[in-house]
Amino acid sequence: MHKDRPPKKTFHKENFLAMNRYAELKKKLFEHLDALSDLYTEAEGLLPDDHSRFPQEGMAAVCRMRSQLTGDLVRIAVVGAIKSGKSTFVNALIGKDYLRRGAGVVTAFVTKLQRGEVRQARLYFKTWDEVNAEIARALPLLPDFAPAHPGGGFDIRRDEDRMRLNAAFTRMAPEQLVANGAVNPDGLLLNAYLKGYDRVRLAIGEDEQTLVFDEERFEDHRDFAATDALGAYLKDIRLEIPCDALVEGIEIADCQGSDSPNPLHLVMIQEYLNLTHQIVYVISSRTGLRRADIRFLSMIKEMGILDNILFVVNCDFSEHGTKEDLLRLVVRVEEEIAYFKPDAQVFAFSALLHLFRANGKQLTDTDRQRLAIWEGQKELTAQSDRHYAEFLGALREKTVGGRLSLLLNNQANRACLAAKGLCRWARMSRVLLSGNIEKLDILMERIRSRQAGIEHVGGMIHHALDGTLVQVRGQLKKEVEDLFENRETGISRKIETFIRQYDMHPPARAAALDQMGVAHAMYQLFQSFKQALDMFLADTVNPMIMRFVRERERALLSHLTGIAAPFGEMADTAAADLSRELEDIGLSLAAPLPAGVEDIDMETVRRTAKITLPAVSATLRYSAGIKTEAVLRLGIHTALDMVRRVLKKPVQSDPERILAALRTGGRRLKRETERAVQFNLRDYRENMKFQYFAPLSDAMARALRDGVTRRFEQHTQHLLHTIERIRRQGTGSKKDTDALLSLGKRAEKLASDMETLRAEAADLRV
Repeated sequence: MHKDRPPKKTFHKENFLAMNRYAELKKKLFEHLDALSDLYTEAEGLLPDDHSRFPQEGMAAVCRMRSQLTGDLVRIAVVGAIKSGKSTFVNALIGKDYLRRGAGVVTAFVTKLQRGEVRQARLYFKTWDEVNAEIARALPLLPDFAPAHPGGGFDIRRDEDRMRLNAAFTRMAPEQLVANGAVNPDGLLLNAYLKGYDRVRLAIGEDEQTLVFDEERFEDHRDFAATDALGAYLKDIRLEIPCDALVEGIEIADCQGSDSPNPLHLVMIQEYLNLTHQIVYVISSRTGLRRADIRFLSMIKEMGILDNILFVVNCDFSEHGTKEDLLRLVVRVEEEIAYFKPDAQVFAFSALLHLFRANGKQLTDTDRQRLAIWEGQKELTAQSDRHYAEFLGALREKTVGGRLSLLLNNQANRACLAAKGLCRWARMSRVLLSGNIEKLDILMERIRSRQAGIEHVGGMIHHALDGTLVQVRGQLKKEVEDLFENRETGISRKIETFIRQYDMHPPARAAALDQMGVAHAMYQLFQSFKQALDMFLADTVNPMIMRFVRERERALLSHLTGIAAPFGEMADTAAADLSRELEDIGLSLAAPLPAGVEDIDMETVRRTAKITLPAVSATLRYSAGIKTEAVLRLGIHTALDMVRRVLKKPVQSDPERILAALRTGGRRLKRETERAVQFNLRDYRENMKFQYFAPLSDAMARALRDGVTRRFEQHTQHLLHTIERIRRQGTGSKKDTDALLSLGKRAEKLASDMETLRAEAADLRV
């Protein structure tokens, strides 16, 4: 935004809408896959006695390609501090007020938008077990609460439990719901669950339930997005919108404010960012870069995901009288961002201006008057238009021209190879059916010779990767252990240090303890400590975990690919040798068989193998392991004992001794919390080792191994089965050979069409 910044290539809104070229190409590829599937079905009918299962395996491969095309998403996360204009920005991007602007700050989910055939909202609810478990973790907030069924735990569906919870919550003084200068998130959660129960109880079940608001009730989803009492029961909200500005295959997520007082909200943002391919960071021009932004950007940097980020200064024209005034602010923002990302792309425009323009006649009179005033500020609007166009171009380049193009190109490449394989199959089958038996003996001998070679290669890569996996798993286990247990830099040591150094100071002056009561004071002490620890885990620990996982995934892929690459070259050589030998006896494969090592997409491997990283939100669930009642009441009894001793003396009160008693209870609570957190971390650490990295490394090795040998083996197996069939039954009829000729030509034409589609997909990068 500097005045002397060199001019950039300008992209107009029509260019952004042209992003839908990806959707057109994707639709065309689906049509090609349908045609390929039909050809495989036809091939199966031509040679019903062919036991090579080539057609069946081909149809299964087509199904996998369709599934991957359907499941692959490019995720764009829109993040920033509260009231920075994130929802307004998303609405401007899609051209309509689909998201409620200025929704409450206590929102327990990320709202995701995708393109759909019809407008609808999908609301995913927590189960009753999940609701009750969250309430149980928050109950230590209430010192006066005693469950009606201690042995059976708390169940919000029981009238008596709700009545007791409501009564205990009502008895709490307002100051007891505040910790560290913010409203206690546990208190907000309990209050929301109580208030929302009657409205949502029929929508929740033992299993996860989904509520769909169609076109007529679509706006009703806003109540859940903006009302804490309803949103507390939700796990997710997904909006499907038939909008030209939303490209198929892209998901845009409107995230909670990064400075939400609830640490769990920050963790939810982190978990989505860990899946995200592109981040748009929105900064309000009214405030510039705030302290909350500095903290959040530091966290993103620690996660290792700053490479794919665009910054938007959301301009409020009402706050900036001149272009120069706005420029000064943006220059300052750029300089501050440079500390985190020196080459950052920063765009300054008014999201509300572009949203008003898109809404047109649907604007209220007030908004229409505001738009007219802004349109009169020619310099500001011209600058906003230029930067908005530049932003859309950059977003297009990084999404459609980046990952979407890559995904489309990869699947088109696989489909093209499958069509070429079918063409070879038809050509070879036709030649064999019309050939003479004597030549088949020579062919079989040569195929078996080369097949032995490729099987040897397959055995070698299997042995090499299995041997490597033993070492890799051992190394990963050591690295995971070091991440958590290193004496100097390990997560366990960081948490231990935080807990032990935390000043468990009483929440009130001694003189005020008489009014508050010792029990309430101890509980408030616990709540302040817990909130500070939760924020430390979200700010410091979770980004360390995510960065570690991301770096180890990349290293693992690079290492295994390096092991597999030489064997891919050996398979390529065996395939080329077979092609030459077949040509010597008059049988041409038309093109070399593709072997080698395929590109491995980590996200596809995870999804295919159904592997997910344990949720980092698990790090905040340590409170379930704290014997809260026993610890707190022990502290309280200690305090009361000391007070009784004091009362036996002539002096009526001794505030210092009361405070000392609270500190004693606090130390006990810290020790119990440390044990619970470390136990929870050990469980998370073991899950990372054995439920994530171990199966992930297996799945990656399997994908690489299959990529080296699969197509060659399928083809040679087909040749051998066909030769055996001809030896038993004799050569085929002219009708069979003509049908195979026709099939081969259509497969060849389909492969050519998909080559064209691949070239068009590559052009999306421009």
